[in-house]
Amino acid sequence: QGLQETIEAVQKLVPILSKIQAEELVSRIATNVAPALKLTNEQIRQMAEATALLFVRNKALGKSFEEVESQLTNAFLTGKVSQGINNLGVKLSDQIVRDEALRLGLVKTEKEFDNLTGEMEAQVKASAMLSVVYKNATQDIGSLGSYMETTDAKIEKSSMLWSDLLTNLGELASPLLKAFFDGL
Repeated sequence: QGLQETIEAVQKLVPILSKIQAEELVSRIATNVAPALKLTNEQIRQMAEATALLFVRNKALGKSFEEVESQLTNAFLTGKVSQGINNLGVKLSDQIVRDEALRLGLVKTEKEFDNLTGEMEAQVKASAMLSVVYKNATQDIGSLGSYMETTDAKIEKSSMLWSDLLTNLGELASPLLKAFFDGL
């Protein structure tokens, strides 16, 4: 149920995402990223929302939804600050991640941060990176409404609604088609 709420929250936040895109995004985060980094439901929601918002921000630069998701996922899973995240318009460096980990109380000192290893290092770095990325992605949320009024957004939304309609029709028709073919 928590994941369904996250899917709905992402779709409400960024209405140009289709139901399928939102479901796939949240399920990939929940199955591929969350277990490895022990993300909470709240962190799954933040990562999904940040991905969707960064997609909108980078859409005009020609970045696809899949590219944005892939760059974020790879950075979180590797724990490495990559050029990919910076190319999405998020200023991130090893020092920024360290400072955020200290600010969040994930570690007490810089030395403790530098001595992290293994699973603990991955979890601390991912949590700190997610915090920075989420703050950055949500800072221009106010301009999202203006974007939704553009022709580009309206075309995307129409395309998304059409895609969702076809998916829903396919789900409804599937049992009927199965019964028809079984009858043949």
